[in-house]
Amino acid sequence: MDTNQTHSLLNAATDILGKKDGFRVWSVIVTLFGDLARNKDDQISGALLTHLMESMGIRPQATRVALHRLRKDEWISSQKFGRTVRYSLTETGFAQSLEARSRIYNVKPTAPENWHILIAQPMPQARRIALDQSYISKGYLNVSPGVLLGKGKLSENYSDFLGLEGDLKTIPNWLKSSCAPADITQGYDALCDDLAQFTKLLESHPTSSPHETAALRILIIHNWRRLLLRHADLPAEFYPDDWPGLMSRRLVMGLLDRLKRPPLPELQS
Repeated sequence: MDTNQTHSLLNAATDILGKKDGFRVWSVIVTLFGDLARNKDDQISGALLTHLMESMGIRPQATRVALHRLRKDEWISSQKFGRTVRYSLTETGFAQSLEARSRIYNVKPTAPENWHILIAQPMPQARRIALDQSYISKGYLNVSPGVLLGKGKLSENYSDFLGLEGDLKTIPNWLKSSCAPADITQGYDALCDDLAQFTKLLESHPTSSPHETAALRILIIHNWRRLLLRHADLPAEFYPDDWPGLMSRRLVMGLLDRLKRPPLPELQS
């Protein structure tokens, strides 16, 4: 593919997948590292990073500001080799990336063998809301105020809760509806439309360079990730049959399988 075709495809892809809310540049960089820096010691050169971000319509100045923020947050670190700067994930950044990766690239989430329920003691509303939020951040599903559903066996560390453990026999419709809030459902509806439009675009542009492929993958994953990580990690049985999050997953996985991840050394060269 010649340069003009490449720019045309990337511009069109960015129009489709970057049109909703614009880009939070630091978040796009997080997506980029999550897809390309697969190993703990992987480094991405400043030149490659800037090139990929520019190909998605993000200016170098915005990239520099976002990199400064991520270094300040100790999510990435940088090293200079002569005039070249290379960036890598810190231990914290890599751990968070690894945790998110298990959800982002999961073709079909499956139910664990065991579940457990934690029931909190009566407490003031403000304290209970804070408690619920702290466990939601750990991956629990807030079934109702003070009632939390978690995966796996019950740990001995929850002595302040009434704990129950076992299989789930039924998942009521009211719980399925609460797992699919309106704003996230609407987001997935829009993403399905965008991914379908993007798929048609690829059909008329069947080839791509490694750098183009990397940028296209980042656009897809970024849109998928920003919705996926806003709700609990649950198998399909917890959602309504027509929930668009399930279709979004199928579309994303199909596109990522079609656009194979280029090896990082190939991109660096």
